[in-house]
Amino acid sequence: MLNEPSSFLERTIRNGMLDISCSGMNIHGSIPLFCQFSGKSPSSVGHMGVHIMYSGFNQLDDNINYHSGVCLDVPVSRDSPIFDDYLEETRRVRWLGAPDFVIPENPDREIYVLATFPEEEISDNESTQYHYWKYTGGIRGLAKAAIKGFMGEGQVQYFDNLGVPMSIYALAGDWEKTDVIAKTNFSNKPFWIAEIYPNNNEGRIVRCTGHPEHNVWWGGYIKEEDTDSNSLYESLYHWMDITPENETIENEFSYNYWTLRRSIAWATKVPDNDLPPVYGKSQVSDIYPYEQTLTFTIEGNVKTADGITSTELFYRYSEDNSTWTEWTSYGTDDDISDGWSWEFNSPNGIGYYEFYSIRHVIHKESTESETAPPGPDAIVEVVDF
Repeated sequence: MLNEPSSFLERTIRNGMLDISCSGMNIHGSIPLFCQFSGKSPSSVGHMGVHIMYSGFNQLDDNINYHSGVCLDVPVSRDSPIFDDYLEETRRVRWLGAPDFVIPENPDREIYVLATFPEEEISDNESTQYHYWKYTGGIRGLAKAAIKGFMGEGQVQYFDNLGVPMSIYALAGDWEKTDVIAKTNFSNKPFWIAEIYPNNNEGRIVRCTGHPEHNVWWGGYIKEEDTDSNSLYESLYHWMDITPENETIENEFSYNYWTLRRSIAWATKVPDNDLPPVYGKSQVSDIYPYEQTLTFTIEGNVKTADGITSTELFYRYSEDNSTWTEWTSYGTDDDISDGWSWEFNSPNGIGYYEFYSIRHVIHKESTESETAPPGPDAIVEVVDF
C-alpha cells in the first residue's frame, strides 16, 4: 500500500497485508454511511466502496449479486507463459473497484505485466460510469432500518454473524445521487501481474486486481435510479439490458477458469510447455525447436476425465505459411501409459504444419468430444537439413 491510510477501511487493509509482493497500490476507500458520519465526503468511499458496497446486499436478487462491478476487456500479454497460447488480444474479466498495480522503477525481482486496464477510462464510458451517493436519511432512516432488522427483514447472508446491526446498515435509507462521477485513472496501467520472489526458492506470485474467479456478462449499461427509498440493501445501481445467458457461447461463471488453472500451475513451477489447456480439454504442446526434420514427436496436455479417454491429433499444411489446407485427422492416441504423443512423419513433406488436438471420452456407453479450438495450438516448419 503506497498511500498513508486515512480511513478505517484503509487501515484495515494495511494491517492485513503480507508484504510478499514488491508491487504497490494506492488504495482509497471508506465504508459508505460510516465515512459520512465521521465527517468525510461521499467520494471518500473510492472505487472499492462504490462497486463492492453500493452493488447491494440483497442476496435474494440475482441481478444484484450476479451483476455487480464492471466487466472489462483487458489487453493481455501473449509474451507471458500464462497467455502465450491464447489467440486473442484481450480477455474479459470482472472488476469490482480495486486499484491498479504500481511497479517499482528498479524492482528486486522479475515482474511480468500479464494484462493492463483498457485504454478507455471506465468513468469515460457512458455504459460503465457511476456517481457517488450521499446518505440523507439521518437518525430517522436508521431507526426505520432498525425496526425492519428486528422484524427479520434485510438478512445479509455474507454477514450472518453481524445479524441485526448489519441489516440496519444495509437497510438505512434514503440515499441521494450526487453530481460527482467516480473518476478513474487506470488507463493502460497494470491489471494482472506475476512476480518471481528474489531468493533461492524463487517462489512465484500471481496477482490480479480483477476477479477472474467470478462470472462475466456481455452488453448492458449501468442505471442509477434515485428514488425516495434507496438503500445499500437494494443497490444504488443496476445493470440493464445485459445479453441473456442463453445467447452467449461461454459458461459465464467458468469463463476464466483456465486463466486460474494456468496461473496456479505457473506459480507452482509447472514447466511452461505443460501448462493446462487454454481452449477445451486438451492442447498440443508447443514444439521445440521451431524447425524440425521430416519425422518428430508431438506431445499434448489433456485434462483427466471419468471414462475411457483418447486424444486425436489434427494438422494442416502450407507451403508458404500463408495458404493452408483443410484440417485433417492424423491419428488417435488411446494409451496414456507413455503420455499423450504422436510420431509425426510430415505427410506433405517440407513446409509448415499447424496442429490441434481433440479429447474423446467414452463414459457409460456415450462418447463426449470437445469442440475444435478457434485456431492452432502449435506450429512448426519442416525443413530438409
